[in-house]
Amino acid sequence: MITIGIDPHKPSHTAVAVDAAGHKIGQRRFVVNAGTFGQLIRWGEQGHERRFVIEGAGGLGRTLAQQLAAAGEDVVDVPSTLSARARLLATGGDRKSGASPTWSTGP
Repeated sequence: MITIGIDPHKPSHTAVAVDAAGHKIGQRRFVVNAGTFGQLIRWGEQGHERRFVIEGAGGLGRTLAQQLAAAGEDVVDVPSTLSARARLLATGGDRKSGASPTWSTGP
């Protein structure tokens, strides 16, 4: 199973895919528009069972989480407070940088 973590923002969503061992296998930034959901699903189709983990599925990620759930995808919410705690432990600060990378790997 792969896990696709999504960090939603108003202008874009950044997604990172990791395998069962936690190794990053791809990442991509999606500009938010009418085609975002379809692009994300196509990118996530890597021949594996998958789970989507969305930061703040009750906030900025709500629409995407609802679309994924309606399509039968496994969706998990990660509260932004938990993400902030992870950032604090990893970087010494709990604030997001606001900059979203523009890389694209994977399908």
